[in-house]
Amino acid sequence: MCVKQTLLLANLLGSQDVKQAYRRSVFGPFWITAAMALQIGTITLVFGLIFRNPLNEYLPFVATSIILWSFMATSLNEGCLSFIVSDGIIKQLSLNMAVYPLRTLWKNTLTFGHNIIILPIVFLFSGKEVTASVFLFIPGILLLIANLFWIMILLAVVSARFRDVPQVISSLLMMLVYVTPVFWYPENLGNGSLSHLLLGLNPFYHILQVARLPLLGEFPTFENWAITSSLAAFGLVVALALLRRVKGKVAYWL
Repeated sequence: MCVKQTLLLANLLGSQDVKQAYRRSVFGPFWITAAMALQIGTITLVFGLIFRNPLNEYLPFVATSIILWSFMATSLNEGCLSFIVSDGIIKQLSLNMAVYPLRTLWKNTLTFGHNIIILPIVFLFSGKEVTASVFLFIPGILLLIANLFWIMILLAVVSARFRDVPQVISSLLMMLVYVTPVFWYPENLGNGSLSHLLLGLNPFYHILQVARLPLLGEFPTFENWAITSSLAAFGLVVALALLRRVKGKVAYWL
């Protein structure tokens, strides 16, 4: 299959997954958006009071962070199962193996598109101004998606071979949400060794920053761009090479 056919098929299957999940539902995937809005409001209120953060500043930060992190975590969790849930197709048809992670990624991208409509409401409510930096959100979210894609490929391959991996990844992501600045400001750590460990050496922090900061009216640092771009380029090369190597083995693992 050529790249165009692979993308079209992944688009079709991912869109169908969303429709099937909310079949006969009046509001469809907007139920997730409503739940996301409730989660944002609750976390802003609780953590805002605990850390004594001004709610008009903390609300846009939390809303942007949670929407992006939810997209990342859900994609990685479901990415582990990309081959497993498609075992019937894999055993019967010889398709480009990248279709299955792309299918999952597209499904979650559609959900992310529904959730991001919360941000204009949050910004209006909190009085947050949109600056010229918002245009950097486009390359930022593309880099985020590129990194998700190659990680999902690796997770799908390993999970097809070792079925305990999805549970391990789920547990790791639950831990990462607390050590990555999703609910708390990166500036709170200062410049010590703990800051270097949780921020400088945390790839998820840099991936989150390149998409989050432009929405908040700030500019990602050169380090954010360099690390995220390098990870995307190197990861895609490694993941696609691995996919070609195990293409004929995956069906036997399922």
